[in-house]
Amino acid sequence: MTDTKLRILGTSVTLFKEVQDLARQDLDFQIEFDVQGGVEVLQKGILRPDTYDIYDQWYHSIDLLWTAGAIQSIDANRLELWDEVGGLTKTGTVVDGASLGVGSRPMDVQFVQEDGSLGSSKSDLLSAVPTAHNADSFSYDPALKPKSLRDVPESWGWLLNEAWRGKIGMNTDPSIGIADMILAAQAMGLTKFKDIGNLTIEEIDELVESLIAYKKNSHFGGMWSTVTDSVEYMAGRKGRIGGIWSPAVSRLRARNVPVRVAAPVEGYRAWHSGLCLSSQLPTAKTKAAYQYLNWWLSGRPGAILARQGYYTSTPERTRSYLSEAEWGYWYAGEEAKEDLCDPQGRKTIKKGSEREDGSCQDRMSNIIMWNTLMDEQNYLVRRWNELLAA
Repeated sequence: MTDTKLRILGTSVTLFKEVQDLARQDLDFQIEFDVQGGVEVLQKGILRPDTYDIYDQWYHSIDLLWTAGAIQSIDANRLELWDEVGGLTKTGTVVDGASLGVGSRPMDVQFVQEDGSLGSSKSDLLSAVPTAHNADSFSYDPALKPKSLRDVPESWGWLLNEAWRGKIGMNTDPSIGIADMILAAQAMGLTKFKDIGNLTIEEIDELVESLIAYKKNSHFGGMWSTVTDSVEYMAGRKGRIGGIWSPAVSRLRARNVPVRVAAPVEGYRAWHSGLCLSSQLPTAKTKAAYQYLNWWLSGRPGAILARQGYYTSTPERTRSYLSEAEWGYWYAGEEAKEDLCDPQGRKTIKKGSEREDGSCQDRMSNIIMWNTLMDEQNYLVRRWNELLAA
């Protein structure tokens, strides 16, 4: 092992223990992982590029880091498997004709343009190396579904439906929780948005005031900021519906807590993670940094992520590290041919189960909105905090 130490800044979305352990096992240099919450990682990413070598977070934060000069371009020619990377960040879809969605689409910031800005026109210089992605919605306990919704298609509107009052949990992240509420308000017809991916000040005010009224009427049973908090909320009888993420679903199933991931009729809220190089990356660490980037495209870490429901940008490489049954269930939308385990080795998927709403292609072709940072993000965050404090 060399004396080089690569410093990785990111969140537990991708940098959980099993991924860290595998990276240290596979790579011949030291790795220091700095794992924090999403807001903290973004702030540190922008303000302290000298404290990390690689930034691991969501595409909707990349434009801010690029504008701040915190990250540098990546040479696609040094990525051994770049040609195998799927279309989500290159063209915007996994299949021709699928919905691009609105919001901070990865394709819109993937390539460095001739004028130094980020855009979708292909070039050999990249803003980030795409890694994990998913189509998110909300989850609930089927046994607690209100009678009035028994024969009603699953909809984002359920998060603001009176029938679920007092049982709804809300994510407190201002970029994600607000997206869930935008989709819910639109589905319920409570307000009309010109562009759900980029609200005006007036639209933010109207939405937040409506949500404050809901909150004062005890509509929300609780709020969470971490996966652990969401698991405890969903496991408690006080709640059983909310926009939780795949790791939380996996943990709940490991505890035999009934949970179904909704397939909203309106479509999914999607996200994509990527790896960026710090603008302050020491030249001596460049080789190790590209080794790490290439490792993420190798399929090895992708197989671990697949076992908790995430997709990766090089799916065929990931497939080679999954069993036939795992690939069939997680990617192909097939019935599980055997019991399947999560990344921690706990049996979470029972033989005969099918993933809600089918295959990776089906789910990622039905995107209504990407996680996003809006033009009025600072104002949105202030109003969002008022909602949380109300």
